[in-house]
Amino acid sequence: MSQKASPVARNHELKKGEIKEDDDDYVSDSDDDEDEEFSIWFELKTAWKQHFIAIFVAFLAASMGFFHLQEFTSSALLKNILPHAHLESYRRMANISFCDSSDVNEGYFLFEIPKKHLSSLESHYEGDEFGQQELKCAQAQTQQGSLLKGLSPLYTTPTLEDITPIVSAVTNKNEKKIEAASLSFLDLFNLSPTPKLLFWDGRAVDDQRLVAEIPPMESIGTATTPGQSFSLTPVYDASSSLQRWTVTADEPILVYRSESEKVKDDVLQHKLQLQELNLVFAREYLIQTKRPWFSNFPRPPPSHPFWPADYLGQTHRVTAGDGDFTLKVSSVAPRVLEIDNFLTEQECQTLIATAQAKGLHPSTVVGDSAKNNAMVDSTTRSSTTTWLSRTHHELVDTIYRRAAHVFQVDDAVLRHYHHEDAKYHSLAEELQIVRYASGQEYTPHHDYVVPSISDPHQPSRFATLLLYLQAPTRGGETTFPRALQAHNHDGLVVPPLTGKAILFYNLLPDGNVDDVSQHGSNAVVDGEKWIANLW
Repeated sequence: MSQKASPVARNHELKKGEIKEDDDDYVSDSDDDEDEEFSIWFELKTAWKQHFIAIFVAFLAASMGFFHLQEFTSSALLKNILPHAHLESYRRMANISFCDSSDVNEGYFLFEIPKKHLSSLESHYEGDEFGQQELKCAQAQTQQGSLLKGLSPLYTTPTLEDITPIVSAVTNKNEKKIEAASLSFLDLFNLSPTPKLLFWDGRAVDDQRLVAEIPPMESIGTATTPGQSFSLTPVYDASSSLQRWTVTADEPILVYRSESEKVKDDVLQHKLQLQELNLVFAREYLIQTKRPWFSNFPRPPPSHPFWPADYLGQTHRVTAGDGDFTLKVSSVAPRVLEIDNFLTEQECQTLIATAQAKGLHPSTVVGDSAKNNAMVDSTTRSSTTTWLSRTHHELVDTIYRRAAHVFQVDDAVLRHYHHEDAKYHSLAEELQIVRYASGQEYTPHHDYVVPSISDPHQPSRFATLLLYLQAPTRGGETTFPRALQAHNHDGLVVPPLTGKAILFYNLLPDGNVDDVSQHGSNAVVDGEKWIANLW
C-alpha cells in the first residue's frame, strides 16, 4: 500500500511596501536595505525547513507503510528460490520420448508425425541440453521411414463407474447412461499472415458480436454450444465475411487458411510450421483419448501437484499456518474440491470494504484491461470488478499464504520480489474481487488461457481458488454444467456460502487444458453476491 503525503507550506514572500508584523514591532520599506535582506533570508530559511521536514515525514510514512506489508528477502534466500524452481527445470519437450517409442508404458500413448515436421521439433529442442538424446533419436528415425514415432503422456478420463463405485454396483443396467451437458469449446486457428476478427453470428442479421481479434498464426478459444455460428472477417472490413462455420460437437477445432495471402515473413513461416505440427499431434491425441487437444504441442504436464480426486466425497486435510481445512471432492471430471470456512465472516467483510474503497468497474470477458484490449459484454458477464495486489492489504497477504497450502506450493512462488536478482514474477495473479447485483450473472466459460504457439514456457492458469465473500438471499450458484455426476444431467451446482472456497483445476495431468472445467455463475435473484478469484 502506498501512502502519499501532500503537505502544504506557506509561501513567504515579502513585497516592496509590505508590512511584516513581529510581536509589537513592525518593519516597513523605510528600513535600511541590510535589515530587509536579512528578513527575506530568514523567511526563506524558515520555509525551506518546513518543506524539508514535511518531505522527510512523508517519505518516512510511505516507507513504513511499504515495509509493513512487503517482505524483503535476503540475498542468501533469493539465491535459493530465484529463479523459480519450476522454470529453472522447465523443458517444453519434457515427457516426450522418441528413443523408447517401441515400449509404450502405462500413462503414455504412441503418436506418429510426418518426418517433414522434424525442423519444428528441432526448434523446440533448441537450448534443451537434456533433450539432445531424444532429438538424435527423432533424427535417426527419418532414415527408417516417413513417420516419426514418439511417446506422450496420457490421462484417462474417469467414468461414472470410476467415481461412484458403490452407486454403480446397484445401478439398473438398462438405465440411460448419464452424460455431460452438450456444451463445448471452440478453438479456431488463423493460419494466415494477417490478423482476423472472429464474430459470433446471432439469430438476427444485425445480431453479430465480436469475440476477439486473432493474431496471424495463432488460435483463440471460446465456450459455445453445437449449432452456433461464427464468422471470420478482415480487421479493416468487419462486414466482409471470409469464412463461416456452424459448431458441431464432433468438430471443435476449426482452421482458416488464406488462399490469396502469401506468407513472406520468416517468423510467421516458422510459427505456421509449429501450428501444423500442433494440429498433427492434436489429431493423434483425439484418436487416443477421445478428447480434443486444446493446448499447444509440445506442452509438458503441469509441474505443480494435483489433489487426488478418485471418487466423489473423497477428503483431504490441509494444515495452514493459521488453521486446518478439509478439502472435499465434489467432482472428479472436472476436478473440483470444496472447502468450508476458508474465510471468517470478518475477513469477508474486510475484503469487501477494501474493494469498495478502491472502486469497482465493469467486468471484462476478453483481453487485459491493463493493456487496453479488454472487452465488456454484459450479455455474457454482468458484474463489477476490482483487483487487489498482495501488498494492498495485510489480509490479502494472509489469503495468499493460506492459498499456498491449498495449492501445495511454496509461498515464495506466489510473491513478487523487488530485487535485481528476481528474474520471474509471481505465479499468481492479483486477487480479483467481483460483485454481482440482483439479475447479474456469468454464463459458462473457461478460466484457462492458451498462449502463443511460440511461447517457450506455455503459461496458463493451472488452478482457480474461488472464495465466497457474501452469499445472496437467492440465486448466484456456481455451476459446472459438464461435470460428471451420479444422478443428474445438470452437472455440479454449488450453492454460495459465505466463507466457503472452491478449488478447481483448469489443466489436466497430461498438459492439456481441461475442457470440462467450464463453469458459470447463475443470476442473482435477491440480494448481492461477492466473490474473490485467485489464479
